[in-house]
Amino acid sequence: MQSVMFKGETSQARVSSPCETDYPSESRLLISPQNPSTVTVSYRDGALLTFLFDRSTTIMDLVSMISRAGPVRKVVL
Repeated sequence: MQSVMFKGETSQARVSSPCETDYPSESRLLISPQNPSTVTVSYRDGALLTFLFDRSTTIMDLVSMISRAGPVRKVVL
């Protein structure tokens, strides 16, 4: 089972990306790929990995990338 933590709240429901909630759609184009966001993934075996991703990456793309890596205990955005 996977749970996603977004802004301190754990949820198994759909999570809006920070671009959808924090910025108007016009501002999405102003975010530089040189200023990436991080995703911290905690795996069941205890490994904790932090990934950098472009801020234009959608939550659905992140979920599919993370789920391919194996059983995940917690994802923090």
